[in-house]
Parts: sequence; C-alpha cells; structure tokens
Amino acid sequence: MSNDRKTSHKINEILAGSTDKLSLLYAHAHKIISLQNNLRAELPASLADHVAIANYNNNSLIILTDSPAWAARLRFKIPELLTVLRNRCGLPELKTIRIKIKVPDNDQSTPDGKLVLSNQSSNFLHNIAEMMPDPELQKSLLKISRHK
Repeated sequence: MSNDRKTSHKINEILAGSTDKLSLLYAHAHKIISLQNNLRAELPASLADHVAIANYNNNSLIILTDSPAWAARLRFKIPELLTVLRNRCGLPELKTIRIKIKVPDNDQSTPDGKLVLSNQSSNFLHNIAEMMPDPELQKSLLKISRHK
C-alpha cells in the first residue's frame, strides 16, 4: 500500500462541509433529529415513546404517532408545544403543528392493496354474525368474514 492515500474522514464531516444537495439533506435530517429529541424531552414519558417528527418545513411541523389515541392526547398539548418549540428550540417562525398517524408496516394487505383478515379475525366475525338478530347485518358480517 502506498502512503499517497488521502486522509480518511467521517461521513458526517464530509456532508457537513459540502455545499451540494446531499449536505442540505443531511443538515435537515440532523435538525429533525434534534427537534425530535427536544420534543420528547418536553412530553410525558408515556407519550414521548409514541411520537416522532416526520418533517419540518414552511413554518409547519409534522409529528407522527402510532395510534389515534396517542394523536388525540398529543393534540391537547399543541399550544404548549408551539410555545416550547418557538422559544427553546429555535423555531420562532413555527405556526402550525400537524399530527398524523403512522400506518403500521406490517399491515394485512395483499400486493394489489386489498385488506385481508387473519383466520382468527375471520372466525371472530363469523361467530358474531351468527348471533346477530338483524338478518341484513348478519349477511354483511358473514360477507366480511370471508375476506381471508
């Protein structure tokens, strides 16, 4: 091996010192991670474990939650979060916080996008349908239960 090799650098040093689009993306991702850490520090631990910042742009912050229940709890905290993020996190221009629910990666869909039921769910719906006094509702539940 020759001694002519250039000095090795850490990737974050290269990206931080560059002026191209990749370095802008790196800086944006770094800011989102920092905002997420600050956001989680301001939330109760039970809620902090269920949120992640998806993006920040155009004076708007998008926060993901993993269920509608956590999204509802987070919505109550929006006024408080706006104040904290504006004053302590360097976002004085922040105007809105949007909350979205993250769709789980392991959904029960087929390649064509149609949802399918597990055998357990199908059996449950079938059993419920058999106990229904309303014939139309029974018919609908039985039809849904066949989507395995």
